[in-house]
Amino acid sequence: MKLVSVELENWRKHDRKKIEFDDRSTVIYGPNETGKSTILEALSRGLFDRSSSRAEEIKRVTPLTALGSVSSTIKIVFDLNEERYLVEKTFNHNRGTKLYKLYGSKKRDLLAQDDAADRLLIEMLEADLPTSRASKPSKWGAFYWLWTPQDNRALPSEGDPTSSLHLDQGAGAVLVTPKFLSVQEKLNNGYSTHFTRTGKIKKGSPIHVITEQLNGLKINRDGWNLKVRSIDEYKQELDSKDKDLPRLEDALRQSKFNLETAREEASDFSKLEVELEASRAKIRDVERNIDDATKAIEGLQDSSNAIQELQRLERSLRNDLSRVEAICDRLDSELMELNDKIEKKSDELRDCDELTADARVLYTKRDIQKQISDINDKIERIGKISEGLDELTSKQKPLLVTQKDLDELESKRIQINILSQRLDESGLYVEVVPGEKDSLAVFVDGKELSEGQNTSTGTEEVKVSYKELGEVNIRADLQKARDIKSDIERLKATVKEALTQSAVDSLEQLKLLYSEQVEIQNEINQLFAGRKGIDERPIEEMTNELELLNEKRIGYEKIERSELSKKSNPTDVDLGSLVNQREDERKIANDQLNDLRIGREKNSGSLESRKGEMIELRTRHEHVSDTLMKSLETQQDLIQRHGSEAIQDNLLKAEKEKLNLRKEEQATIEKRYVEIKEGPINRIKTLETKIENQQEIIQNHRAALEQLKGKIIEGSQDGAYSRLSDVESKIETHEDRLQRVRLQASSIKLLKDVLEQQYLQSLKSVTEPIRQDVEIYLGYITGDLHDRIELDDNLMPIRLSERGLIDLGLDVEDGSSGLREALALCIRLAVAKHLSYRGPQCLMLDDPFVHVSRDRSERMIELIRRVIDESSLQVVVLTHRPMEFAGFSGKMVDIQSV
Repeated sequence: MKLVSVELENWRKHDRKKIEFDDRSTVIYGPNETGKSTILEALSRGLFDRSSSRAEEIKRVTPLTALGSVSSTIKIVFDLNEERYLVEKTFNHNRGTKLYKLYGSKKRDLLAQDDAADRLLIEMLEADLPTSRASKPSKWGAFYWLWTPQDNRALPSEGDPTSSLHLDQGAGAVLVTPKFLSVQEKLNNGYSTHFTRTGKIKKGSPIHVITEQLNGLKINRDGWNLKVRSIDEYKQELDSKDKDLPRLEDALRQSKFNLETAREEASDFSKLEVELEASRAKIRDVERNIDDATKAIEGLQDSSNAIQELQRLERSLRNDLSRVEAICDRLDSELMELNDKIEKKSDELRDCDELTADARVLYTKRDIQKQISDINDKIERIGKISEGLDELTSKQKPLLVTQKDLDELESKRIQINILSQRLDESGLYVEVVPGEKDSLAVFVDGKELSEGQNTSTGTEEVKVSYKELGEVNIRADLQKARDIKSDIERLKATVKEALTQSAVDSLEQLKLLYSEQVEIQNEINQLFAGRKGIDERPIEEMTNELELLNEKRIGYEKIERSELSKKSNPTDVDLGSLVNQREDERKIANDQLNDLRIGREKNSGSLESRKGEMIELRTRHEHVSDTLMKSLETQQDLIQRHGSEAIQDNLLKAEKEKLNLRKEEQATIEKRYVEIKEGPINRIKTLETKIENQQEIIQNHRAALEQLKGKIIEGSQDGAYSRLSDVESKIETHEDRLQRVRLQASSIKLLKDVLEQQYLQSLKSVTEPIRQDVEIYLGYITGDLHDRIELDDNLMPIRLSERGLIDLGLDVEDGSSGLREALALCIRLAVAKHLSYRGPQCLMLDDPFVHVSRDRSERMIELIRRVIDESSLQVVVLTHRPMEFAGFSGKMVDIQSV
């Protein structure tokens, strides 16, 4: 999957923001607390969370400055499997999801919406659908490896690599197919039936159950052995009880004889007892009548009280319902008034918006005109300066000497003068040769002097004049001048060379030329400084800006002003103050409109609450009315069945009088009953009790005899041995079953181990190329300091070695924070490269390279660029250090200027 664009609305600090991603790399930068990490959070919420979620993490995406119910919306355009999709997801207030398939720039098809869209999107991304709570990175599938929020920089510690790394899609010769996983799951279920996680026999397993049954049978066998030995004891007890039975039967016969004698003596007592029982029955009948009358009276009274209470409650509910209905009518009226006020205030706000926009246009037009005037003035001034520069440049000549050179030439002239004075003392080699027409040719050191440069009065002394040397009187002492000659010639040659290069005839002319050119250069520098003070930009750039400003001015001139703007916004005032005034008026109108809307929300809430209360009161009123009608019907039924309360009172009095008469008759009968009872009756009862006890003893005795006989028959030697043989046969059967179940469990365990080994081999076919890439990447970052690394089955680094060492001796946890961070990036890059074989992937890094040094971070960036070139990988970096990532060839996005 690759990201195309993301658009946020009302998401934490972002009111409305859209970012378009480069196909290769995008660096989103800005200072801390400017919402960079929010982009990653919004992308993960938009792709992996349900829009219907009410989790606290979802609620917190609403901006803190939001008023009332606010919806937070994210729109994500992404490419997946060579198709382009758009997901629009809204959280909190207006929750919902829409998933589109895009065709070109405008055409699109709605694939699903709401929960169906959430499920389809998660299925497309091969992730896990979350519950109503917020999703966790461990449920993102492959994105758990590729997207790294600030609080999730560590490598994934959860999840199944077969799902996140797609082990069934390219693991080589051995694939972990769905059928393989199904068989493995069945074997795991079978294994868990027999064994615990540690490989011990599980309680409740078939092996454990059969073992328990076998132990029970063995215990039963021991019991039967004991029973055979106790048969003789039962026989001895039976003989003893047979001897006691005749004695017990004789005692029973004697007790029955005594009972018959006592009954003959109390023959009249039976008749008296019948009369007493009949009297008691009559009293019970009268008491029942009294109780029925009392209950009927209580029922009538309770019914009357209940009816009165229901009537009072019905009146109270009717009054409450009328009161709530009146409140609802008042709230409806107030709501209509608020709606009217809001509509008026909205119109006023629209007028404020129109006037504010018009004031801004007027201010902008005047500002543009001022800028045009300023630029024209600058161009005119710069033109005059350019003319002066051209004039001075035409006068400027190249200077081949410096002030230092002039000082050196002056020093050489002084030296020549000094040498010339010394020549007066040493003399020159002068040869005067007569010439034509009485002239003399003068030779000084063999060099003839030209005409006009010498005069002669004889051969003893020669007066010689020479350019730059003046006139020199020379004696004809030629021997002392040999050493000075070469110095004078050398200095003259140097002076002549300097004058020739500058095209002047004398040192004074050279000095004058130097002074003039220095003055010209100073004037040129002053003009350049004046030009820089006006504007440092080239004339072409200023001209382009002037053209753009004129285009803007023409565009603003074409904007037609409304009648309201012409009437309310004068053009002959301070437009900046007018803009501020209109913006203040708009803010006041907007605040008032917000206050009215908040008041309307509160009024609507109160109205809905009152309507709910009114519905509840109506329901209760209907229920109370129905209960009252049923109570009246019940009261009428009681009156029909029992009569009125007065009738029941009369009936109660008559029955109480009848009860008193019955009790007097009963007292007379009971007196006669007691007299007889104290005589033979007591003996009869005593004997009857004795006989019952004796009969029970004999019955128990005979039951014991029968029980002993049964035990003897049941536990005879042949029967006991038969049961014992049956138990031993069952023990043998259970032992055979236990052996078969153990063999089956061992087979399942063996097959499970084989499949696990097969799975590890398949997993290694994926993880080994990743591990090799990690070694290459880490070696590049650390300058080949580390060359081998060990990863576990879940691609978690365990140990690594330094180059030149034989063993993998360094635990990753003992390494520096920078090393662990670089290692994590290498693993994520290798995983991204592996996943890119299935299709383009997006790697997102939030504030990476926290602990690594600058040189390693530069290598890590170069490594990312190389992996981008090698695979279909898109990289998005969120950082506050943009200069470190300026080398990416993609897009740089300033989060504050989007």
